Amino acid sequence: MIESIEDWIQRTSDRLANLPRSRFSLWFAYVAERIMPLYETFVRKHSWGDTHVLRQELDGIWLALGGVSTGPNAESLARLELICPDGEFFDSPDSTYAQDVVICVDASVRALLANEKLEGEWSEFAVEPVRTMACERITGYLSVEGEERTQLETQIVKNLDVAAFLADLGDLTDLLASDEDIDPELLRRRANKNQLNPCQYFDVNS
Repeated sequence: MIESIEDWIQRTSDRLANLPRSRFSLWFAYVAERIMPLYETFVRKHSWGDTHVLRQELDGIWLALGGVSTGPNAESLARLELICPDGEFFDSPDSTYAQDVVICVDASVRALLANEKLEGEWSEFAVEPVRTMACERITGYLSVEGEERTQLETQIVKNLDVAAFLADLGDLTDLLASDEDIDPELLRRRANKNQLNPCQYFDVNS
């Protein structure tokens, strides 16, 4: 039983830390695919960023995981850094959502590079969009602090959209932690079919 979003992040972080690098990469590629519309919407709304580069890097990851190509290299990390918006210049939550997508692709790339250190705690960025969305719906604010935050973290996991998202990633984590053979292409299709609806996250008319 997940008691709070922080509880989910801690449990998932511990499990991700024990995955083989290829499956760690697959986990973040799946999340990036699911939340990709948030970056695409940011680019359209703010006329900044590069959807083509991000798509190219993520597609390269999927090809590598499927054994079709050698995959990304260190230059991929530099390209991703260049298309990640700076929160100093773009308002939240728009920039935060776009950052989360880039960070998930970045994490997936790093897992395919032998000398890069991996952190299970990066799972926090995977759920930040749904967490922020739910916080705004419940409180009217993007974030709260103190005792109110503690109570909110418990409420958030009861939000239907958040619960469904966490359940999907929980099922994915179970699969990747098992001995089952995994077809990356099937997971890519599943993620693509269940992409987030950006209209729930952006004020597209502003």
